[in-house]
Amino acid sequence: LDAARIATMDPDALAAAFEEWGGGDPLWAPPVTAVLSHAAGQLVASAVTAVYRNGIRPVYRVTSESGRAITATGNHPFLTPQGYRQLDDLAPGVEVAIHWSGADIYWEKLRSIEPLGEAETFDLTVTPHHNFVADGFVVHNSHAAAFARTTYETVWLKNHHPAEYYCALLNNQPMGFYHPSVLVEDAKRHGVAVLPVDINLSRDRCLPLSPQEMHTVRVKAPAGGFRLGFNYIRGIGDTGLDRVKGERLLGEFKDLRDFCGRVCSPAPEGLPVGARVKPEAVENLVMVGAFDGWGIPRRELLWQVREAVEDAGSARLVTASVEPLALPEMSELEITASDYRVLEVTTGRHLVSYYRDQLTAVGAIDSRGLGAARNDTRVKIGGLVITRQAPGTAKNFRFFTLEDEWGHINLILHPDFFAKHRAVANRNQMLMFEGVVQNVDNVISVKATDVWALAAPEISPRSHDFR
Repeated sequence: LDAARIATMDPDALAAAFEEWGGGDPLWAPPVTAVLSHAAGQLVASAVTAVYRNGIRPVYRVTSESGRAITATGNHPFLTPQGYRQLDDLAPGVEVAIHWSGADIYWEKLRSIEPLGEAETFDLTVTPHHNFVADGFVVHNSHAAAFARTTYETVWLKNHHPAEYYCALLNNQPMGFYHPSVLVEDAKRHGVAVLPVDINLSRDRCLPLSPQEMHTVRVKAPAGGFRLGFNYIRGIGDTGLDRVKGERLLGEFKDLRDFCGRVCSPAPEGLPVGARVKPEAVENLVMVGAFDGWGIPRRELLWQVREAVEDAGSARLVTASVEPLALPEMSELEITASDYRVLEVTTGRHLVSYYRDQLTAVGAIDSRGLGAARNDTRVKIGGLVITRQAPGTAKNFRFFTLEDEWGHINLILHPDFFAKHRAVANRNQMLMFEGVVQNVDNVISVKATDVWALAAPEISPRSHDFR
């Protein structure tokens, strides 16, 4: 396959020829060259190492102000001054990198992006650390290298700065694949202490604990810790939070009446009229333990909220002498359910831990035990559903992921099995499966043969379903 022949071949012929090619020297395919370093603005030619069919997709004709043109798919990234951006995110007038001559690249504005309908598309790959110049445009296809670098940087951060790593993920939601509750549980399993919202200590967003704070709160965690921020409290709002922060600068809140009197009363001069914390937000703060530092049970505080809010900003002429109401304290499970209702995460025990005895009684093993199970053995396994996936290329197979106190469990659901058990599998967050262990290259999953719903609280974390 010589360069002159390749330059005149249409995409179908190029792909067919590459499929017949059995090795030898690297395939060179001018006018496709590769960017060695766009940061330095220098180009170095490199080899095309593979050609892949990418199916029939919508394509667009992209034209620059100088008349250079390329046909590309909407998800194809172009190099801009802000980094690589997909064509779907670009518009006429945006600058992109153009190769004119020699080894230099320049910035040039796009003149038009015109839809051309659908066409057969192909992906090319080049040697590592290179990107493409196609028809003069600097475009990007080095997905493997980008993912590898991202993986390396992520692992480094998680290993050396775990508390900061988890805070960054939780503070930038929604993002990524997993729900925040999955991230919090992963942090706990990796030795990171996760502390609840505190009305006098929390900040706008999740924040790592300093060594002094770790000592003060007597938290022993090998990987440090962080405290949840007010960004996970429902109903408090930006103006309400500004009021809380402003009052806290004047001194800590001493009790519920002090808190409500200072932040639930009409807004003082200089603040928006709506800058006050609503009763529902106060109740949410109570329910997630933001006032636990005062040593008063949450149910007792909830009983006091309405009266404290109604009295905010006014002096009572008469204070009724009322005996404290003897209310039962909330159980651990009720506290966990309250956390999920307000925060959608919990700093306490994992939800599945409350049902471990129930699971053990029927012979179910946990994720640790699954790791030791032999291939083709039959097991029962249970947990909280965190993902339900139905890839378009999986021929109607479904893939579920369960989570328990110790880790994740991968489930494979055959199309016939899923059709039979669809209602149970889709409508319940706590499930137990029976199935056969499949251990392929130390990747362990369970091929489901039966499924049951487990009794669980009405409120539990959401899963990532069929997206």
